[in-house]
Amino acid sequence: GELWQAYCQAIMPDPSALTLPMCWGRELLEELQHQAIVQGALAQQERLRGMFPDLMDPISPGEPSWMQWAFACVRSRAFKLGPDAFALAPFLDLANHSVQPNADFRVSPAGDGALQIFAMKDLPAGSEVLLSYTGPEGYTNQRLMAQYGFIIPGGNPADRLELQPAGPAAAGGTQ
Repeated sequence: GELWQAYCQAIMPDPSALTLPMCWGRELLEELQHQAIVQGALAQQERLRGMFPDLMDPISPGEPSWMQWAFACVRSRAFKLGPDAFALAPFLDLANHSVQPNADFRVSPAGDGALQIFAMKDLPAGSEVLLSYTGPEGYTNQRLMAQYGFIIPGGNPADRLELQPAGPAAAGGTQ
């Protein structure tokens, strides 16, 4: 109805404004200079092309297809409600991410399927509601970029550095 049309027009990004790498063309992806994200984005594009070949033409040059746009909107706005349960939760997706959230959400204990958002501490009136999109485990900047189209500037407490052994020990020898 009219409510959802207005909601989508106000909230959903213009296709040219999407920041998820899976919506970028190869030239822009190469500028990212992060092979794992580039390869993941290209693989996602190929999966979508394989499932929906007629819906993968770019909206216009330099823009994603309508399928990429729709998938990106769902992927970046779905919330985990259980081990294998995800949902789009209109209005909950208005909250921004923080590694130090001031609010959280839960499925209503009344059993009606409603979602409740609640402050985790007293908040002054007019405060921005900040959720953790990732839960207590956190997501690396690589995953945040792939799934939501942003990173945490200045360092992410969930980032990990994979170290590869080098030298004789890596080849099975001793040092």
